[in-house]
Amino acid sequence: MFHGVSSPTRVFDPVYWPATPRGDHGRGGVGEGRPDVAHYLQFTLRGTAPNTRGVGARVTVVTGAHRQLVEQQPVRGFQSRVDDRLHVGLGTARVADSVYVVWPDARMQLLTGMAADQRLVVHQDSATRRWTPPPSGGTGVRDEAPARGAAIAYQENEFLDYNREPLMPHVVSA
Repeated sequence: MFHGVSSPTRVFDPVYWPATPRGDHGRGGVGEGRPDVAHYLQFTLRGTAPNTRGVGARVTVVTGAHRQLVEQQPVRGFQSRVDDRLHVGLGTARVADSVYVVWPDARMQLLTGMAADQRLVVHQDSATRRWTPPPSGGTGVRDEAPARGAAIAYQENEFLDYNREPLMPHVVSA
């Protein structure tokens, strides 16, 4: 007969973990075994030096009337990191009508008719177009809201994150 002889440890006590590992560890994608439910596109960005991971690049996927934007920011908090691959769920759509990749230097690529359920490697060197931001109408939500009957009153809060986290290297919220 066996009985415990060691003292209980606190290894399994619930704790707060600000960064939790996540991603598609099995590299199987989402929707495997469910061909009509969850289609996807996955993008690996290959930028030019020194930004070889394409940090700051934006990928817009258009499927019918739906438009999704993901940005290459592989950091989700202090001393945290996530998968470099960008994952876009397409739902039941089997094809993405168009995919726009806008790199940090404003070069752009347009991919059309992309079949779902694949992993794509996109190279910045292949970007031949130039992205220009759409012209601003000069009005924003705050400008149009009173005309549409919405009352918006903006009031700045007095929160200073440095007062709460004095080990920060500089004040971010001010």
